Amino acid sequence: DEPEAVFSKLANYAKSSICPGYIYPLFEAHRYVVTVRQFKEIYENEILRVASKHFSINEIINAFTDVDGKRNSSFHSFLDRMSR
Repeated sequence: DEPEAVFSKLANYAKSSICPGYIYPLFEAHRYVVTVRQFKEIYENEILRVASKHFSINEIINAFTDVDGKRNSSFHSFLDRMSR
């Protein structure tokens, strides 16, 4: 609702010498996402291993598929659903 206030706060993060002019937390978030994508299969296997200890197989299958039973394309949608 107040873009001026938001951008003035973000401007402080753009002073980083690591990535001048770019909002450093966004740079870190981007780097993290790229890393996660590179190791997607490893992360998914680990999530399945841990999830199998806490959720039923039906809950896990539902988290990995959409209403039509097709695999979700968004990697973190599983985490979003399970964290609710």
